[in-house]
Amino acid sequence: MNNDVLDQLPLDVLTQRLQRAFSVTTSVALADSQGRLIERLGDINRAKQSHIAALIRQCDLSALAQTTEFITQEKCLLLMRSVDINGASFCFLMLAEFHSNTYCSTCELVNAALDIAFEEALNALMLNAELNEMADDLSARYEELNLFYGLDDIVENQDAGSGREALRKLGESCAKYLNMDVVAIRVMPADIMLEAHGLCSREFLRQWQGCANTLVAKLASRLTGRNEAVIINDTQEVQQLCAGNMTAKIAMSPIYAINGTLLGVILMGRAAHSEDFSNSDRRSLRVVAEHAATIVSASYDVLTGLLNREGLLAVINRALYTDTDEQCLLFMDLDQFKVINDSCGRTAGDELLSMIATQIRNCVPDNVYSARIESDKFGMLVPNQKDRDAWTVANDILREIAARGFRWDGKLFDVSAGVGIVRLSESVVDADEVMALGAIACDVAKQQGRHSIFTYKSDSAAIESVRSSIDWVPLIRSALESNAFELYAQQIIPLHEVKGDKLYYEMLLRLCTDNGVAGSPFQMIKVAESYNPVSSIDEWVITHTLEALKRCHQRYPQLEVCCSVNMSGQSVTDDFFFWLKKLLLENPELIPRLTFEITETNVVSNLTTAIRLIESLRSIGIKFSLDDFGSGMSSFGYLRDLPVDTLKIDGAFVKHVDEDPISLAMVESIHRIGHLMGLKTVAEFVENDVIAEKLKKIGVDYGQGYGLNKPGPFFQQIETLLAQRNAEETQALTTDTTLTQRSA
Repeated sequence: MNNDVLDQLPLDVLTQRLQRAFSVTTSVALADSQGRLIERLGDINRAKQSHIAALIRQCDLSALAQTTEFITQEKCLLLMRSVDINGASFCFLMLAEFHSNTYCSTCELVNAALDIAFEEALNALMLNAELNEMADDLSARYEELNLFYGLDDIVENQDAGSGREALRKLGESCAKYLNMDVVAIRVMPADIMLEAHGLCSREFLRQWQGCANTLVAKLASRLTGRNEAVIINDTQEVQQLCAGNMTAKIAMSPIYAINGTLLGVILMGRAAHSEDFSNSDRRSLRVVAEHAATIVSASYDVLTGLLNREGLLAVINRALYTDTDEQCLLFMDLDQFKVINDSCGRTAGDELLSMIATQIRNCVPDNVYSARIESDKFGMLVPNQKDRDAWTVANDILREIAARGFRWDGKLFDVSAGVGIVRLSESVVDADEVMALGAIACDVAKQQGRHSIFTYKSDSAAIESVRSSIDWVPLIRSALESNAFELYAQQIIPLHEVKGDKLYYEMLLRLCTDNGVAGSPFQMIKVAESYNPVSSIDEWVITHTLEALKRCHQRYPQLEVCCSVNMSGQSVTDDFFFWLKKLLLENPELIPRLTFEITETNVVSNLTTAIRLIESLRSIGIKFSLDDFGSGMSSFGYLRDLPVDTLKIDGAFVKHVDEDPISLAMVESIHRIGHLMGLKTVAEFVENDVIAEKLKKIGVDYGQGYGLNKPGPFFQQIETLLAQRNAEETQALTTDTTLTQRSA
């Protein structure tokens, strides 16, 4: 307790008031349970102090209500009451000394006045004590505020691939500002433990390092299903948890990803003689855990614990600009992932990826950065050391994969992969180019057979066969910077009578050059997905689609135009959906006119995240369509889980319904199941009237394809449609006029 809780009490005002009215001088004091005056305002002599102490010792402070006691020989009146300050009990007292012979005759009136004065003083005391407590708390939390400001800097200024360094700084900040002896951050998927030390003794640190993993393991069960810290101030309980090897006070908080996955824990310790952990520490620990989750999610793949794509790109860029030693990128692509994922289910697919990540960790040196780039593709940045170069590391990984295979549900699957190697050199511009070259080298390796390794060389004959793909990369970058893309559209046409007059279009992308439209759109998107982040293209298409819909409404207010936009698998992330949701909420009038198309291939590699993100947009009114449905062997299994509104039947079946009974049966099955689930169905690749008639008989709701409408620039499609409608109206009017004249 501060020794100034009686400061600024209105004692001068009370004294003057009572002095004028009754010739009474007042003093106030705080006493402990033994009657010792630990703080006082006013003059209380030793004789009176002794008398007061004797009275207080006879009382039970915890139950002391207001008590009035006359000290006749001293002509004094004593008022006492128990008060609680900072969790401790004290006796607050007021001593009134009379200087008049009217002491006895004015007793009742004086009592009433003193009661009022005592209450005023008591209320002022409690307010002052509360303010002091707040000041103490603010002072204690000042260092925490420094920490929290520092945490924001750590998170905002981290590179995507610097997760380990950012977590280390986070631990150091906690040790410094929260007065911790030791802070340990355990990232479970990555199987790393980072520690930061405060001003603890060597002996305490030795004990801690022998017990930290044990504490994490034993306390993990207490964190299951809860998002708050476990605090143990009982040093004996901690000692029992550590089998007698450490005496300390500890606090541990879980680190959860945004989807609820447990990423790790933060464990903090203080020596036995230090202050206890408080509820304020619990709140601080939760804030620190949230920042840790942001750091881990930005750099690591939750499923495997390896770096993610962005994390590896950041590491490569740092290596290009800061490292003098030559390094190599290993780009590895599995062969059997889709077969296992489709035939055995996504749980098996996830288990396979986790197994591959473990094998990579077992085979690479500690100084290698390993990442899951996407789906079944992995990358490793390897120092090119003489005794263990990149080729040796790649070969070790491939041999481990081949030797182990993958066992699931009693079946053993052969697993193989191809690895492309790219040497980092001054001729490489940035990490994106390194990654693109790695993908090309990997493609060549896979063409050479199972478990093959190929090192990229620009003059290699094998590279020339796939070199044309990489030529798209600078074209795509330039088009994004110069706005050289153009929105095309293809109409999605009802195959039956429908209510209303809505027009549906799928938005398509074309790269325009001085010589017209460049190359195959399919090849462009495939290259973007393989060699360059395709999310930038998704952003361009979505942004320009919204602008086109606004202009369309201004030009043709009589039309209700709805658009569907394709979304790549790389865009099914928290960051992209956060940007997208913000953009859509800024344009709420367009939300009912938008549908996003996703393919099952793009979402099955992280289905839980995809479902959560899709639901977040459907909650504001956005619709989703499942594209190319039926292309995978486990399509119907995924359909039950994915929250979509429309099924687009894979064109590989649709384009053969006029000649292949199996394709016809597949389309019928997909349509029937879709309708049972309340979903609309759209058939792609409707290339002629015969196919369209077959689809109508089946009952498919909509058709799309060259036989119904060829793609073209978006506004040109609208103008063509309006011209066609005007022509039809003119023709109908002419026909009516002719019939009228003939009848006349």
